[in-house]
Amino acid sequence: MISVAGTGGGVIVDSSGAQVGYIAKRLRSATKTDTALIDTPQAISIVTQQQIRDQNVQSIGEALRYVPGVSVAQGEGHRDEILIRGQRTTADFFVNGIRDDARYFRDLYNTQRIEVLKGPNAMIFGRGGGGGIVNRVLKEADGVPIREVLVQGGQFFNKRVALDVGDRVSDTVFFRLNGVFEDTETYRDFIDVRRYGVNPTMTFLLGPQTTLRLSYEYFSDNRIADRGIPSQFGRPWRYRENTSTLFGAPFMSNGFVDAHIGTAQLDHVFENGVIMRSQSRIADYAKYHQNAYPNGPVNADETSFVMRGYGSQTDRTNYFNQTDFTYKFDTGPIAHTVVAGVELGYQEGVDFRRDFIWNATGSRNLPVNPFMPTTTEGAVLRNLATGRNNTYRLGVVSAFVQDQIEISEHLQFIVGGRFDRFDFESRDRRPDPATGLPSQPNARVDNLVSPRVGVVVKPLPELAFYSSYSVSFLPSAGDQFRVLDPTTALSVPERFENMEIGVKYDITPTFQFTAALFNLDRDNQPIPSSTEAGFSAGLGQTRTQGIEIGLAGYATDWWQISGGYAYTEPRILADLDDDGDTIAAGNLVGGVPLNTFSLWNKFDINAQFAVGVGYIYQDPSFASSDNTVRLPSFSRFDAGVFYQINESMRAQVNIENVFDRRYVVSAHNNNNILPGAPRTVRVQLIARF
Repeated sequence: MISVAGTGGGVIVDSSGAQVGYIAKRLRSATKTDTALIDTPQAISIVTQQQIRDQNVQSIGEALRYVPGVSVAQGEGHRDEILIRGQRTTADFFVNGIRDDARYFRDLYNTQRIEVLKGPNAMIFGRGGGGGIVNRVLKEADGVPIREVLVQGGQFFNKRVALDVGDRVSDTVFFRLNGVFEDTETYRDFIDVRRYGVNPTMTFLLGPQTTLRLSYEYFSDNRIADRGIPSQFGRPWRYRENTSTLFGAPFMSNGFVDAHIGTAQLDHVFENGVIMRSQSRIADYAKYHQNAYPNGPVNADETSFVMRGYGSQTDRTNYFNQTDFTYKFDTGPIAHTVVAGVELGYQEGVDFRRDFIWNATGSRNLPVNPFMPTTTEGAVLRNLATGRNNTYRLGVVSAFVQDQIEISEHLQFIVGGRFDRFDFESRDRRPDPATGLPSQPNARVDNLVSPRVGVVVKPLPELAFYSSYSVSFLPSAGDQFRVLDPTTALSVPERFENMEIGVKYDITPTFQFTAALFNLDRDNQPIPSSTEAGFSAGLGQTRTQGIEIGLAGYATDWWQISGGYAYTEPRILADLDDDGDTIAAGNLVGGVPLNTFSLWNKFDINAQFAVGVGYIYQDPSFASSDNTVRLPSFSRFDAGVFYQINESMRAQVNIENVFDRRYVVSAHNNNNILPGAPRTVRVQLIARF
């Protein structure tokens, strides 16, 4: 990566030239081959490093606010959780194409760009990914000298320092080191965050055709988990007056993760032209969170509400290897790019949860007490039985093959398929209640095939029309390995089927317009309960139809744009009624607004000074799929001011929610509703030596 100064904050260009400012023209992750974005029959949004920096975002959720078709969920205050095309996920996150599915908040200190690939992606990424996936491409040791220090401060005692240092050790050995430390409070009472990470990388040129890349990351995140506010009369309770009010117990609501992630990647070009890429990764996540949250609405006279809490340990260790081979050849006038490979994976971990509940009562000035209630403070506390206490392991063996076929400069096809064998086993560590003996494991094996077909028609080199069909599966254990019992072990996998048509048009070489129209059917889907957080109301079917329109790049040489519009309509197709939790056919899936619009603009005033203006709007939505609690629509303006002080120093001021609007940003269910942040100002200084 290099940075070109002189445009009010710097134009960030990667060393390949494929990423300039807010636009990326090529990527590998969608096909496992180096393919132009315009030739990829799929809707894809890319958040480049310059956009990440200009908007001053540090998390996945913040970065995806300007991506059409993506909604951000609350994640129970302790993890990344998003909805892509109406499909909620906590696990469809990847790093350089390898699964990063533990439940935690990811930082962007070492991220080169974020790729959002829409629609089922099993052909490339394996299980899940029904609505799409999010792939972080990390910074790497590329031999380009860099010495950068970032210092940030702002409202709510925000403090952040980041480091990016890289150079050549020799002509064949490169190094790079990224690090971050952040200690901040937030606009929510009692909620603070402390996180830090370090990511050294090395690149070794072992020969003219062989490259070895090594990476290790240690990342720690420690915060108070925040589940927001309850509802009343089908609306968020007084959110305009209580943006900061915590309904919970901060001393009981801590959450932390310690992650150790090691990666080795070997690339080799054989004499016959075959390109091999092999990546291996070991990732160990030590994760625990405990929180207290409102589990019912505030009553009519505002004197009581129900609170619940739990503690959960979800440690996980992942072992993955992906090896693929790419070969280009011609059959007469037809050009082929064939990629074939295998993926081997093994994941193991624990899933422990213990619940507790109390009834809180008090005056109109709710909540009664921000700390753990006791019987002398108007609350009755009682422990419930352990909800889960199991270990699990999953073995994955996958093989895939794909052919990108170029009939002519005007017509291309992509055809591929993937076979996955999932061997999952879970064991309840509690004794069998009937016999008192150790519980027996429950297991399930699934052999699944995921096809992908696409066609690209290019009447002009800068204009492409495409259509695609793809299928993805998610085994019955789910994306976070639900415990199997004799009944759920018989459940068939979820199935995602997507049909899509679209257009991509390079208005100029650095300004792209995209549009997609899609239909996504999901079968055997566990519908989240509206009354019991973390549980399902039963298996159902949904159909999501929509349209996405995106703009990215330089509208002029002084005006950059990133954003778009999405209409997303996810409907429940069959009635569900589980112990009073009624979800009717025709209901909208919770958390998904029908219409969303976002647009970020950066204007270069002169060589040193630039300003940014952003706008976000989303329609009303429902907190859950029973459609009884309605979340209001909202719009907000964001802004940035950038000043290049000299060749080595730049200053930046970002303002989120410029007009200090009071709004609801996300929800987890009917009574875990998160108010959005008030006006928030942050200041950065970035120095390069």
